[in-house]
Amino acid sequence: MTFPHRLGVVAASVLGLGLIACSDTNRGGEQLGASSAAISPIPGCDYSFARPTPASLVSLGYKFAARYLSGDPGSGKDLTAAEANSLTAAGLDIVLVWETSGTDATSGYNQGVSDATAAKSEAASVGQPSTRPIYFAIDFDASSADASSINAYFQGVASVLGLSRTGVYGGYYIVDELFNAGLITFAWQTYAWSGGAWDSRAQVRQTQNGVDNDELDDDEGIVSDFGQWGPNAPTTPEYAAAFVSQSFPLATTALQMVEGQTIASYIELKNVGTKTWDSNTRIGTTQPHDRSSVFADSSWLAPNRPAGVTGTVPPGSTYRFTFNFHAPETAGTFHEFFGVVEEGVTWFSAPDQGGPPDDDLEAQIVVSVPEYQATFVSQTYPLAPTALTMHIGETSEGSITLTNTGTKPWVAGTTKLAPIPRDTASPFASPSWLSPTRVSSVAADVQPGARGTFPLSLTASKVGDFEVELGLVEEAVAWFADAPLGGGPADGFLRVHVTVVADGADSGVAESSDSGSQPVDDGGSGMLVDGGRGKDLDAGPSAGDAGAAEEPGAPGAKPTPVASSGGCSMAAGAGSPSMAPIALLGLCLGTRRRRTKRPGRR
Repeated sequence: MTFPHRLGVVAASVLGLGLIACSDTNRGGEQLGASSAAISPIPGCDYSFARPTPASLVSLGYKFAARYLSGDPGSGKDLTAAEANSLTAAGLDIVLVWETSGTDATSGYNQGVSDATAAKSEAASVGQPSTRPIYFAIDFDASSADASSINAYFQGVASVLGLSRTGVYGGYYIVDELFNAGLITFAWQTYAWSGGAWDSRAQVRQTQNGVDNDELDDDEGIVSDFGQWGPNAPTTPEYAAAFVSQSFPLATTALQMVEGQTIASYIELKNVGTKTWDSNTRIGTTQPHDRSSVFADSSWLAPNRPAGVTGTVPPGSTYRFTFNFHAPETAGTFHEFFGVVEEGVTWFSAPDQGGPPDDDLEAQIVVSVPEYQATFVSQTYPLAPTALTMHIGETSEGSITLTNTGTKPWVAGTTKLAPIPRDTASPFASPSWLSPTRVSSVAADVQPGARGTFPLSLTASKVGDFEVELGLVEEAVAWFADAPLGGGPADGFLRVHVTVVADGADSGVAESSDSGSQPVDDGGSGMLVDGGRGKDLDAGPSAGDAGAAEEPGAPGAKPTPVASSGGCSMAAGAGSPSMAPIALLGLCLGTRRRRTKRPGRR
């Protein structure tokens, strides 16, 4: 079986290819007697009301006959079960085509659903295997003016038969249009309305009309499997998959993502081989095989294996392979290719198997920079698991500094630091907060590429051990964690671990009167504050910020680390681990703490 064209992020059919006959009266205006050049032909014919004997067809050298379905088996035009049996008994294969008026495809989607439903039923009644395709005739000189309605028609057909069984008969323009739109797997192109051009993706060519006393048309199968069924049809391979559906666009249409965005996805395939799929049946990266994908995340089995079968999938059943596309932190246009593999046995694309080919499951993904995105630079609170210890009623003041790595400026008074869960009053809200659900904003607008500092004061209101989680919001527009406008950091990536003790308890933390940021010794880790990426849990470091501990008013300064009890610090440069640990560790550097007067305390 063959996969004649790319279906984009979806697999093409594993089924064969088919033929279509012309209209039964004057061939829809085709010129009788004209012919095209044959290419590696498997000779065949098509006819409608004529009834040549199978023996006469064999004597003329034909190997297959393309026959009609029209929803009217008693009309004399349609193939019957008895005729099908006589053709196959004589050693001839059969290809099926649906046609009523030849222009029905201009009626759109609902007509496609209706025609495909009738064709499916009639095909089964004459003995066609349920995996073989049916061709639907465009028996006139279709043009760009007809494309929209014809495309909709074939969407309707595929919704009933599946893309793997959907084929078209027509001239060059419509064959090319439907292949490019990813709406067919098979095509039978006639020389008529083609201007001498042949689409190399078509599996059958009609080369001459009006032969044998104007009863037959000549056709050629130009690949070994063109959708035929009968005694000479290709044998079914052990491993083969046919496309059923997918959750993302065909490669002709780009999947739009922003940096760091995650989109849940699936590819659903049908087992059209002879072997049962099991836990070793997996979607794998191709072009080349086992390539590590930049879109892999924790939902993948491995960087080169998006998903695999759970349980078993017997022949004839379908399975949905689910996985995520997680966009990299780099904008650009990417092409992802996938295939199916039986681990330790074979790729489905191997010459003796049924496909899909390695370049058939393709996703075109365009990754852009989000409008609202922040990258972590530095902060004035310890990193978790080190806790900031506070007393009841005490207020600690500090800040978080971030780089605007989005495309929109941060607007003072509109771009805000907020506690997480969203829009929920925080027990650490201080009088200086904008509200119980909004911490602070930047003092002045921050343009893309510049740094902005968000004040963060925390007031302890009850005893216990807490994680103060934070996020960013462009008020009335978007949360930075939400694609497609936002690109991070994820909610809770910014956090402070706080231990609140009862009044009179010793915090064990030295106070500091210095409110400035200062890198401190991390107890042997060798890492400095500043430069971590803050987009999401697995965001990488920012090369431009790596190792740069920020002093207020001096972006990019790199002071020498100094020791400080109770503090910690971290930096992430090129080649450093991902920021996932930092997302859990929180915020860093010294703090200035303001203690309220409490009874019995001096």
